[in-house]
Amino acid sequence: MRGGPGRRRAERGTRPCGGKVPVLTDSLSTPMMKQYHRLKAVHPDALLFFRLGDFYEMFFEDAEVGARELDITLTSRTTGGGRRVPMCGVPHHSAEGYIARLVEKGYKVAVCEQVEDPRKAKGLVRREVVRVVTPGTVLDPTSLPEKGNNYIACVALDPKTGSLGLAWLDYSTGEFRAEDFSGEAGRARFAAEFSCLEPAEVVAQPAVGEDPEVSGIVAASLRTPLRTYREQAFRPAEAARTLLEHFGTASLEPYGLAGRPLATAAAGALIAYLRDCQVGSLGHIRTLRTDTGGRTMALDAATRRNLELVEPLRSGGPEAGATPGGASGPRRRRATLLGVLDHTVTAAGGRTLRSWVLHPLTELDPIRSRQEAVARLVERELVREELRTELRRVHDLERLVARAEAGSAGARDLLALAESLRAVPALRAGLEGPEGAGASAALLMELARRLDPVPELVALIERALDDDPPAGLKDGGLIRPG
Repeated sequence: MRGGPGRRRAERGTRPCGGKVPVLTDSLSTPMMKQYHRLKAVHPDALLFFRLGDFYEMFFEDAEVGARELDITLTSRTTGGGRRVPMCGVPHHSAEGYIARLVEKGYKVAVCEQVEDPRKAKGLVRREVVRVVTPGTVLDPTSLPEKGNNYIACVALDPKTGSLGLAWLDYSTGEFRAEDFSGEAGRARFAAEFSCLEPAEVVAQPAVGEDPEVSGIVAASLRTPLRTYREQAFRPAEAARTLLEHFGTASLEPYGLAGRPLATAAAGALIAYLRDCQVGSLGHIRTLRTDTGGRTMALDAATRRNLELVEPLRSGGPEAGATPGGASGPRRRRATLLGVLDHTVTAAGGRTLRSWVLHPLTELDPIRSRQEAVARLVERELVREELRTELRRVHDLERLVARAEAGSAGARDLLALAESLRAVPALRAGLEGPEGAGASAALLMELARRLDPVPELVALIERALDDDPPAGLKDGGLIRPG
C-alpha cells in the first residue's frame, strides 16, 4: 500500500479545490499524460483519481494535495522527456474510504476508470470519468448519517427585488424540494429553512456572493466552501427546460412551480449541476415538492436550539466530527425532543420523524389525520409490535435505490432489497387492520395502498443471486449455480 490513514484535517475557512490543470509541454507529451491532461481539463476544480491497474493515481498539484490531506507518500515518475512528475496513489479496493475523507474536507473527486479491457486494448487503454463525488452527492453508507439527511442546496437570487429561490435535495434518498422567498419576511423564512437543512454542499447563482445578507446566512450554516455555478443554468426558461426534460413532463404545474420563477431557477440549476457531477444517474429523483400553502411552521435556529428539538442546549453547536443532516452522539441526542420521541426501527422512519419535528404542521386536517393514525396504533398493541417486527427486516430502501441507479449497488444490496420487499405483505395487512380494508385510520389505509411487494422482482433476485455473495461485483461467486 502506498500510504496509511491520514490524521491531518483541512482548516475550516479554507477553500479546497482540485489542483491546477498542468501545462502540457513536450517533455510531458506521452500518450498517457495527454489522456490525463484531457480528462483533467474537463474537471479542473476536482481531484482526479486516475485508474492505473490496481491503483487510482493522482498527478501534479492533485498529488501534492492528495498526499497532504490523506497523509500518504508523495512520489514521482519520470516522463518521456526525463522530467519527474509528482504522483501519489491509493489501492482501488479501498478507494471509497479515501474519497470519503477528501469529500468530507470539501473537495470534489473525479473518478476516472479504465472503460475497456487492458488485455484487448490496442495501444493506450481508454479511460473516462464515470462520476464526480462532492460533499452533497455521497452514496457510501459509511459516510452518511443513518437517520439524518445529506442535503445539497441551491440558491437563486434576483438582485433587483432581493427575492430568493431555494432548492434542496438528498441525493442519497431522492428527496427533492424547492421554495421561493420574497420581502423581509421571506428572507427571515429563508434563513430559518436554510439553517434547518444543515447542507453538506451549496451551489449558488453568482449574484448570491454579492449580497452580504444572503451570503452571510449561507456561510453561517455551511461546512464547505460555497460553489458558484454558471449563470445560464439559473435563467427561469433554461431551468424550466431542464426540469421538464428531467421529469419527462409537459408542465411544471403539478410540482407547484407555476408562477414561481426563483424556485424553478434554483431547482433547475441544481439538476443541471448534478448532471455535470453524476453523468446522468438521476433516475431515482422522480418528483419535487413545494410548500405552496405554508402547511408547516418555519422555526429559526434560536427557536430550535431553545426548544432542544434535535440538539441539546448545552452542546455549544454541532458536535466535532458530526456528519451533516443532524447526526450527533447518542448520549447528546437523548437530551432532545427527537431523542425522546424516536423509537423508529428503520433509517427512513428516523429521517421522516426528524423532518416532522423540525417542520411542525400548521393545518388542522393533516394534524388530526396523524393523530387518528397514531391513536389507532396505540389501541392495537399487538398489531403495533408485529409491524415493528416486520419493519426491522426493511433496509434503507431509499438509499439502496439511489446506489442501484448510480451503478454502485452490489449483490448484497440487491439481496437486502429482496429481504425488504418480503416484509411488505405483512406490513400492508397490519396497516389495514385485522378486520380488513376500511377498519383502519384513513392515513394508515393510504400508506397500505402505496405498498407494492413486487413479487416478480423478489423471485428474480432469489433465482439469480447466491445467498452469500461477495461484497464486490468483480470478485466472482455472485450468481447462483445452475
